[in-house]
Amino acid sequence: MSDSADGSRTLTTHPECEYYSLEPQTFTLIIFDIDESAKDTDVIIQSSDGVIFNLHWKYLQLYPGFVRDVDDGSQPNEEKEKMDLDEPSDVLEILFQFVYPKRHPSLEDIDFETLAAVAEAVEKYQVFSAMNLCALRLERFLPCEQHATRILIYSTKYNYTKLANEAALSLCRKPDLEVVKQLPAAMIMPWLTYRSAWKALFDARLQKTMERCVVSIRCSSTTFRVESSISICAFCTTSTLAWFQFLENLDRLSDLKSSLIALMDERNLPSQYQLHSYRFGKSNFAKFSNAIKGGCDQCLSRCQHMSSELEELSKDIEAIPPFTEFLKSY
Repeated sequence: MSDSADGSRTLTTHPECEYYSLEPQTFTLIIFDIDESAKDTDVIIQSSDGVIFNLHWKYLQLYPGFVRDVDDGSQPNEEKEKMDLDEPSDVLEILFQFVYPKRHPSLEDIDFETLAAVAEAVEKYQVFSAMNLCALRLERFLPCEQHATRILIYSTKYNYTKLANEAALSLCRKPDLEVVKQLPAAMIMPWLTYRSAWKALFDARLQKTMERCVVSIRCSSTTFRVESSISICAFCTTSTLAWFQFLENLDRLSDLKSSLIALMDERNLPSQYQLHSYRFGKSNFAKFSNAIKGGCDQCLSRCQHMSSELEELSKDIEAIPPFTEFLKSY
């Protein structure tokens, strides 16, 4: 459909639809190539952008959302029933393909905005045959942060637990304000509680490291290795805390997990050259370098504790309850 210079709109032929222009900006759409005559249609539905759908009540009445929009919930009379819906024509065209007895669309290639609108319409009109498919197709837009908040709201609202938890994980490292300002009021406290669990994870790990610090020893000494395996020298404490700070500031869960895996695979902290060239890139390495100024290069490159500390942190991350568990408390 395209706009011409005089303000009217020109329609292109859809493979399954016939269009008839009534007047500028208004069109009638007789939809779906099924074994029934379009003359048998008994319901007129007009979209928010002025497109008219001539449809069959015997199919629409199977879905409670459409029944509510008819005056008394009964079958329309001899004159065609008129229903004005809030959705645009591109959304309704997809929606009605799930209403009719034909092969349903796969929804694989449509953009996020259209898919999100179709998913909302499917829930609104209770078109059950499309509900799970819409949720499944929305999942492919994760862990993209651009759409994660809207997917979180949708999946929480309509109780798609798996999708909600995946969307929450895509956002769990983002600043609170950035997410909260988009959430409905009922989700704000559960989200802040969920985020506090992530913050407490790092706070607890930092506290445990500080409690193990012993100023009078050096981790690299023979005496330390024999007598004090649960303690950490001041220099190793400095580098360990710097690593935790670096990891905590990563704003993507995927980056956090990949960093943990990379470091644990080494079993010792990699040298600065390795870190710079192969692990985190120039910008992240610069942040880390600033955090460890004044530390001990020997402890940084040969720390005996970082591997176990990272393993414990990784276990703590996996132990955080999913977001939907926090919803149950509110």
